[in-house]
Amino acid sequence: MIEKKVKSTMPIYAAGIVFVTFSLLFPIYTLLSLALAAFFSVGIGVVVSTFSPAKTIMVEAPFIPAKTGDDRLNTLINEGREKLKDIDRMSKTINNKRVLEDVGQMKLYGEKIFHQLELYPEKAGYVRQFMDYYLPTSYKLIENYVNFKSQGAAGENIDKATAKIEEALDVTAIAFKKQFDNMFESKAMDIIAEANVMERLLKSGGLLDDELMKLEPKKEDSDE
Repeated sequence: MIEKKVKSTMPIYAAGIVFVTFSLLFPIYTLLSLALAAFFSVGIGVVVSTFSPAKTIMVEAPFIPAKTGDDRLNTLINEGREKLKDIDRMSKTINNKRVLEDVGQMKLYGEKIFHQLELYPEKAGYVRQFMDYYLPTSYKLIENYVNFKSQGAAGENIDKATAKIEEALDVTAIAFKKQFDNMFESKAMDIIAEANVMERLLKSGGLLDDELMKLEPKKEDSDE
């Protein structure tokens, strides 16, 4: 979803009303009268527009096919995003706050995963389980949940099924987040290794302790 500014139609209606009213009160078959009618109409339209700011609405973002250089991966990403769109569509009929929060997390991290795959196709191996199991299974769970809730009647079997789906979605939302975090595992390990090497070098050179001493407050300063 993306934000879109929609201009108010009030200035147009206001200008039209003024023009019609002017034409009823004064003859506008002369060039001067027509010009005056247009002048007042535009003026009123401008004034009204200052009190009718554009509204911000959320609209569906245009579909942009993935371009990773790998046709198979592009297909997986495109199909995955379609599933996320369907999940978003189905969620609009859900009233359960707990489920909506879980679905929101899944949509957020699902899109983050696809964005990372577009930037770094080599990370596809980190999210294979997400692509093959978590996303399609989540789609089926939400679809069944919506179908059960749309029956409009409670029953022991329906209540048990919907409760189980709610529990499963709690776990799945966490799994989406962990799958996204897994994509940074190797990068995080590299950074930690580099930081450890730097720390050892600083300590071996006696630089780290000296720098820490400089950061410690002097005794006379702390007594003031």
